[in-house]
Amino acid sequence: MKFPEPETTKQQLLNAAAEILAQKGLQVSLAAISKAANLPESTGRRLFPRKQLFLDELFLHLYRQRISALMENYDNQQALEQRAQAMWSSHIDWAVQNQSQEKTLNLLNIADLPTEAARKFEAILFPDPEIAEVYAANEIFEDRNPCFADAILAAIVDTTIQFIQREPEKTKEYKLSGFQAIQRILLT
Repeated sequence: MKFPEPETTKQQLLNAAAEILAQKGLQVSLAAISKAANLPESTGRRLFPRKQLFLDELFLHLYRQRISALMENYDNQQALEQRAQAMWSSHIDWAVQNQSQEKTLNLLNIADLPTEAARKFEAILFPDPEIAEVYAANEIFEDRNPCFADAILAAIVDTTIQFIQREPEKTKEYKLSGFQAIQRILLT
């Protein structure tokens, strides 16, 4: 009997985690996630002996997927506003197609579960330091938990997605309105 490669098993577990956590929340056990991935229940603990290691790995796995999508229409030669709008549009497109991944990533992020090391890696992965700097320096969020700003962004993303699903013929308009809301909050 041939066993799956550890990396394949890990990806299978992380993909199942995104689905089940989006449905049931962050309290789901690694054993239940392993079972949902059609793997032996001990697989999660074997690959991730500490739950925090698993949460960080899941966070970065999903974040890499999102960043990959953000880069599809990204051109670092454009002005800040155009770069931000291109990233926003790509983010919405990805989130509409990957709602479980988006929801789970936001759950992890807003609950402030990623460790400082995972957050540092997140910052390295983000492709536009100027946008990140403007976002972090916004006076509206001064002296606030950074997760507060992330929660507001997630709410605007979620609202945009809901209205796109309700009225797909107005996708372009909802994406623009969502971006304008973000722009007024974060880029001014």
